[in-house]
Amino acid sequence: MSRCFTLVLTCIFSLLALLPVAALAQEEIVISKLQPGKTQMRGVFVNQFEGRMAFLLRAKMRPDGKNFNEGFIKYNFRRTGQKETGGKADVSQAAAEGQGTAGVTRYLTLGSLEIGKEYLLDVDIRKVSDNGLKAYPYILDVDVIFADRVVSCAAINGESLINIERKLAGIPEMADNAAVKKLQISDEERAKYSDSAFKVVKDPKEDVFEVGTEVKMKSAPGSGANIVLDSFSHWKGNRMTNIWNRQAGFEPIVFRHMNVVGEKSVSTVDYIEHNYAGGRGGLGFWQTFPTGFWDGGDFEVYRIKGDYYELIHKGKVKKWVVERDKEERLYYDSPAPEATQEGDLYLLTMERDNLPSCLGSDRKTFQGMGIVEGTAVELDAATHAPEGGSTRSLRMALPSGKKGGIEHHFIQDKQGWTRLTPGKKYLADIWMKQEGVAGEVTLTLGHLGSQNIPVGKEWKKYSLSFDYQPDPEKLQQLGIYSSGGGTLWVDNFVVYEEGVEPFRFLPQYQKALQNWKPESLRYLAQGIEFYRTLDSVLQKDFSEKSMFVGKGKQANMGPATAGSLFTLLDAARQVGANPWINTFLLTEEECLGLIEYLGGPANSTYGKIRAEKHGQVEPWTKVFKKIYIEMGNECWNSPVFDPLSFPAKPERHAALANRMYRAMKKSPHYQADKFDFIAGGHSHNPSYTNGMIKGAIEADMLAVANYIGGWDGFTVLGGNDADMFQRQLLYPYQVVAPQMNEVVAARAAQGRAPSGTDKDMGIAIYEYGSGYALPSADRPYIDESEEVGKSLALGIATLDMHMIWLHDFGFDGPQGYFNFQTGINWTSHTDGETMRPFAGWQALELRNRYCQGDLMSVQPKEVKTITIPDSIAMKMNWKGEKQEVKVKGRENVPMVSCYAFQDGKKHSLLLLNRCYSDTRTAKVVLPHAAGTHVSIHRLAYHDPRVTNRDELLYKIESEEKSDFSNNYSLKLPPVSATVLVYEEQ
Repeated sequence: MSRCFTLVLTCIFSLLALLPVAALAQEEIVISKLQPGKTQMRGVFVNQFEGRMAFLLRAKMRPDGKNFNEGFIKYNFRRTGQKETGGKADVSQAAAEGQGTAGVTRYLTLGSLEIGKEYLLDVDIRKVSDNGLKAYPYILDVDVIFADRVVSCAAINGESLINIERKLAGIPEMADNAAVKKLQISDEERAKYSDSAFKVVKDPKEDVFEVGTEVKMKSAPGSGANIVLDSFSHWKGNRMTNIWNRQAGFEPIVFRHMNVVGEKSVSTVDYIEHNYAGGRGGLGFWQTFPTGFWDGGDFEVYRIKGDYYELIHKGKVKKWVVERDKEERLYYDSPAPEATQEGDLYLLTMERDNLPSCLGSDRKTFQGMGIVEGTAVELDAATHAPEGGSTRSLRMALPSGKKGGIEHHFIQDKQGWTRLTPGKKYLADIWMKQEGVAGEVTLTLGHLGSQNIPVGKEWKKYSLSFDYQPDPEKLQQLGIYSSGGGTLWVDNFVVYEEGVEPFRFLPQYQKALQNWKPESLRYLAQGIEFYRTLDSVLQKDFSEKSMFVGKGKQANMGPATAGSLFTLLDAARQVGANPWINTFLLTEEECLGLIEYLGGPANSTYGKIRAEKHGQVEPWTKVFKKIYIEMGNECWNSPVFDPLSFPAKPERHAALANRMYRAMKKSPHYQADKFDFIAGGHSHNPSYTNGMIKGAIEADMLAVANYIGGWDGFTVLGGNDADMFQRQLLYPYQVVAPQMNEVVAARAAQGRAPSGTDKDMGIAIYEYGSGYALPSADRPYIDESEEVGKSLALGIATLDMHMIWLHDFGFDGPQGYFNFQTGINWTSHTDGETMRPFAGWQALELRNRYCQGDLMSVQPKEVKTITIPDSIAMKMNWKGEKQEVKVKGRENVPMVSCYAFQDGKKHSLLLLNRCYSDTRTAKVVLPHAAGTHVSIHRLAYHDPRVTNRDELLYKIESEEKSDFSNNYSLKLPPVSATVLVYEEQ
């Protein structure tokens, strides 16, 4: 009983200012059916109440419609140990009013209540009689009036508090402990996690903050974001760039592969021996590269010498032999100075017009396109379309007398799958020519449109337009077919939205980024991150080269997958962000070429590519304040990123980063103030991080990642939703801050702490946000991760984490929120049509848009603080299986924080309330004179557990007020972020 009353009082009063009076007054809710007798509710008030407050005691008519002629409710309300204050409510006057609510109500004015003191409410229901009939229990509602707004307060043996709250606000019901149940925590487990006693250390009436004049960080960076452009698949969500088919140009195929020589391999000066038993899939990398695959390709071999990987041999592959348990060797075209040994790297590169013949001729796909049975396909360098820098076309030998051609799955009208926008107009452009084809060529886009085209013998561009109308039952097939035999050439094939340039970002995605104002954009896409040569990365649109993916032994296309480096740089320029380039093992020539492309003049070799092919005459170093370059992504993460990883071997990762960054610094176009080189650490693995701090001496920054919950973090559990979500709100302080303390300590121990020398190592955050259990083959999607991870509570915690890194640790490197994408799991928005943002994105937008300039000092003079006890958390592995971990508690954790920003005469204050159910009053004291006008921007909602998955429940709300002063107080709703923007006089 007492716990219920406490929960009610702490939760409900925080919502009062948000709920309309009329709706509450008219809402009819039966809270409990009280039998005659005495009932007591007990609670400790944690909020400061102002104005009029009263209990409303209201009796209702009997269900049989008969009137009461006797009976009353006796009540009293008192602080424990003090004199009763109460009275008597007679209900016998209801007879004249007919069926409905009984005639009288009684208001008990309480005035101001004392925080932290226990109060009791006793309700004594005396028997009622009906002309001598037996006593009949009637229904009693016990409501609370606060500032003339009525909300239900008691929930005794009746409906849950959560459903009452949601009914009052007109929201569909959600079961109490919904999130706990979704995480599949049993009653026994909940009992184990139910010790939720946060010790209150200080609880002042107001949280008072004194803004100072000291600059803590110049030009404090806002949050950046990762961008993931998935391969085109009908099951992968929305497209961000304006290309809606699998294949565009048909350019040469780039093959690139890196591996590490295994410890059980024995080599000579004539060959590399890398047996399967030596690890990393052997020479054939789990049979991806069979015998003969790399014949004639280029190789380079590297060995760690000192602090970097040094090139020790290069040449052509004379012979490639992969015979498991017999021979697994790469034979050199000339002897090496010395035999390879365990830990050496070998890099393989090859460019071809077609797949190696060793893959066989029975393939059913080519460059991501399905091949209709009987059709033979290959790239043709002798002829191609006269646009877009094309150098090849696709030649199809069509079978006579039956349909031949190429095709792929196109569109599936399911939410979360690739979809066009209903009502939009789309175009399909394709260049074709033929020889010996008897009949027309059919271009088909499923039910959306089909056109028979009389293709001639010379190259010509053909177009098909259609208005998109969805058909949820059909998987659309895009195809180019003919039954007339002969040879058909196709090139520069693109399906795109009318009015937007093909291959560029679609307007809704660009607008979302522009509104968000990211500091950086980190490009996560396999085409740039792994496998591709610099030459292929610098091609764009129709001239992009294909890349060999290996899975299924098929070549996959560039434009519809990763796009070019230009895609990232152009997007970053459009939204005012700094580009963060992920790359991997580049040759020394490629390292120099990349810096020349980014910073060289228009008449240099790579500057000419930038100027003439990309239309960017001015060096990119003049466009951006900073360009970040990172060697590899999670190189500690095996087997996820094998073979491009160095598990438990940070010295190898560091040596490779040193090799590349040292080569880039040799370029005459390298500018130390324009480039920041980043080495990847691992915040959950101190040993790996220490190794990177010590070893990556050429890196300017160390990058780590932190997630709240999911596979990359864990969920601190509680006995109920309020307890669990309160713990998530404290996750940045309880979990993330101690991890960052270890990183900072390791940096100091290695002498890399900022000290004004050229060896300083800054800290960047390459990924962060809410975590999710990763989909897997046996469990493709885990809905409970969505319900918790995309809640408002975890969105506020994500912003909290961002600010702690800036304010408490002084990390001025880029931060990459993971990630800007639509769909499920790690995404920022629901889909490309509604673009409903999730809480993490909204919370960081609040900071990016309204808090600019220098981060200033703030002194908390009075603030509520608590002690977090040691906790038990649940960690999910990649299969969604639960594992328990213990989390150490923390003392004196503030429940409210204030951060100040100054941009000239413009100031902004960011206030965070971490309390799950406690409305706080914050007071800010300024060191300067301020005008009376203030803009207030807030992200809050009365139920912080909910998400925007199905409807837009919460968003940033703004208002203008003219009551601002140097000593300004305002209410902070529970689980909220509030920004005040004002001008200094």
